[in-house]
Amino acid sequence: MLNDRLSYGGGQWRVIESDVGIADDWSGYNLPRITGRHYKLYYGKLRNGTLVISRDGSGRYGSEGVSIGLSFRFPFLYEFDAIYEILRTLTWQLSNSKDVDMDRRDATLTRELLRTLWGIQRDEMYVFQFHEAGPATVMFEQLQSMQSRLAHQI
Repeated sequence: MLNDRLSYGGGQWRVIESDVGIADDWSGYNLPRITGRHYKLYYGKLRNGTLVISRDGSGRYGSEGVSIGLSFRFPFLYEFDAIYEILRTLTWQLSNSKDVDMDRRDATLTRELLRTLWGIQRDEMYVFQFHEAGPATVMFEQLQSMQSRLAHQI
């Protein structure tokens, strides 16, 4: 499902689930007692980072909250639109599908991209990290829909 969303409209991002623990040298995450899925992040054929999807440890969204952490190297090698599209796709998955929530997430996304641009201009920023959490209503609804379709096929 995630790769389908990331490649929508000709996007070149994709993920492959990893058997590595949630903390490794690519992700920069060390979250005790937080379970989740760890993915290798690719742009085209280039392995460039890590995506971690886990339970939201902050408790802000209750026990069902989901958190993502995205890290990749050398953000200045990618077009703005490529970075924006992966972040927008991921943050939409975390939203509650209401316009006000997506507007807030878009503002966060814009702020992070401006901060990254500033970092690149000032000191040649080499690692991009993005963290976001939410109720993931959109993601769960899509997974349920996909599960229902698979059950009907069997």
